[in-house]
Amino acid sequence: DSTALLTDDDSIDKPEANAVSALMLFNQDNRLTTILLWTVWAGFGFTYYGTVIIAPEFFSGSSSSNHTSDNSTGHTFDYPALFTTGAAELLGATLAVLIIHRFNRKPLSSTSFLLAGGTMILLIIPMSRLTGIFVLVLARMCVFLASCVIWVMTPELYSTSVRAAGHSWSNGMARLAAFATPYWGDARSIPLSVRLIFYGAVNIMAGVACIFFPKETRGTILE
Repeated sequence: DSTALLTDDDSIDKPEANAVSALMLFNQDNRLTTILLWTVWAGFGFTYYGTVIIAPEFFSGSSSSNHTSDNSTGHTFDYPALFTTGAAELLGATLAVLIIHRFNRKPLSSTSFLLAGGTMILLIIPMSRLTGIFVLVLARMCVFLASCVIWVMTPELYSTSVRAAGHSWSNGMARLAAFATPYWGDARSIPLSVRLIFYGAVNIMAGVACIFFPKETRGTILE
């Protein structure tokens, strides 16, 4: 079929290089999608790296023979616990591959964020080291799972004309939030429980935002 072949015919209209503007993400068709996606991307950028930053302080509060002290800084690191919680990324990515095409994107992303928020708040309750490892792994896994779903869902929510720009700007919001999170996660003047509650609240906010996405994208044909 010759119509399926690429052509260099100058008669075909080609978009200009400056045709896509960030303002197009806020036109009538894209405004709600963009606001919700920027909220969600900033949320998981802030909270995902927050779980990484806050983990050493969380585990330093429990006494264990596995702790190693850095005499130069006075900090104590539970390396086995930190290594174990790092496995949450592998678990989250594997789970995403297995279920992303089995469940609708909106409830999957929303549920993941809400579970992450709930488990982050649970960390304020005194618990054993083993329980703390399990809860933190669950929180980090849920955030990572949610981020995987949002990575897939974001281009599906935009039309072709703004898809690349929409995904890029959303990713930028996550990078900005990741840049900001050390100023909160490492703020030792603020009680750890307050920081954990705030991280949980941000996850819950992202989960609620997912509910209001204008459409479900699983199984849809991209425009």
